[in-house]
Amino acid sequence: MVALKKLFIDVGVGKPNSEAWSREEDFTIIGLEPDTNRYNNLKDVYPGKLLNMVVSEKSGEIECWEDSREGVVLFLGEGLVETFKKVKKKAIKLDDLEWGNFNEIHIWADIEGSELLMLKGATGMLSSGKVKWINLEIRKNPPIEGWARAEEVYGFLDKRGFKPGVSLGQLHERKHRDVIFIPK
Repeated sequence: MVALKKLFIDVGVGKPNSEAWSREEDFTIIGLEPDTNRYNNLKDVYPGKLLNMVVSEKSGEIECWEDSREGVVLFLGEGLVETFKKVKKKAIKLDDLEWGNFNEIHIWADIEGSELLMLKGATGMLSSGKVKWINLEIRKNPPIEGWARAEEVYGFLDKRGFKPGVSLGQLHERKHRDVIFIPK
């Protein structure tokens, strides 16, 4: 019997002992953490390959905002301009990762409103039939202009053959909720 090759993509790692640390041993793990301080704190303890990059719909360089306590964001809300500094970071599409040789892909993303940009950069991966689930932090009514709205994410994934474990009507008006999407 041939063993499945499984890939866990951890987008927005954040801190040690989070999602990637609880994966089964038979997963290859790729983490993406754009914040310089967080990346430096994680690089020696991360249980897989860790990239200091932003995930987006295009690979290359991207303008974003960075704060030493809050991390990296692509969209900045009112009142935060004073603590965040505009920076340029390397960006990558999930489709540009080396994923083709895997039989099964799992995606976990905690990326503060950038979920739709990430998904737009993963259309090849999403249509491959290899993605078994995607966990996203979803907001029905995002607090910041530009953040992905739940209905946009649901619609995008529905068109690509994924269904949510939580209906739009079950989402909170103001708080985020983790939603797992699986193939239909």
